[in-house]
Formats: sequence, structure tokens, C-alpha cells
Amino acid sequence: MAEAETRPQAALFYVDPQPLNFNQHGAWKFKDGNAAFSKDALGVPLVYGEFGDAARSYPILFASGPEGGPIALTGVDNHNVFVKDGRWEDLTYIPAYVRRYPFGFVNIG
Repeated sequence: MAEAETRPQAALFYVDPQPLNFNQHGAWKFKDGNAAFSKDALGVPLVYGEFGDAARSYPILFASGPEGGPIALTGVDNHNVFVKDGRWEDLTYIPAYVRRYPFGFVNIG
């Protein structure tokens, strides 16, 4: 089996996930409104509670398979049409998956 096949796939947007550590990350701050990390996302995961708000801005698709679930369609041709100059388009719902970045939950057990 090739190395790429044995390496676990990182979640959308995450390149080098690490456990949060005050000594290492204590001085980090959010860059207000910076959404450049999502500029290439064609779809963003949604949770049921977001459907009403998300449906006003995006088509909602349901992906199949083990990693499937509801997603907001945000782009075509490897380009998120809702991100302009590193900022999410004004008056457009920003999915929780994007708002929580760079934080996320992982199963370490």
C-alpha cells in the first residue's frame, strides 16, 4: 500500500491539526473576517440547525458514503464564489464549520 493511501485524510481546511496548548498557542489571535483559507472550498459541511439560514444563500446537497452528509454548495471549478479578497461575501450566511476555524473536534480515543 502506498504512503498516501495509509495516511489519514485531514478534515476540510486543516493542514496540520494539533491539540490546543496554551504554552504554544497562547498568543494566537483571530484575524477578524479573514476567510482566505476557504477560498477553494466547493462545499462546506452543515448541521441540521443551519439549514434554514444556509438555504437562503446556498443550495444544500447531501453527499453519500462514510464521510457524507449535508453540505452547502459554495463554488464551482475549485473556487468558492462567496469569498472575495479573503473575506466572506457580505449579507451571506457563513456556515458554522467556517466560523469555528481554526478550531475543530477530533477523535483521539
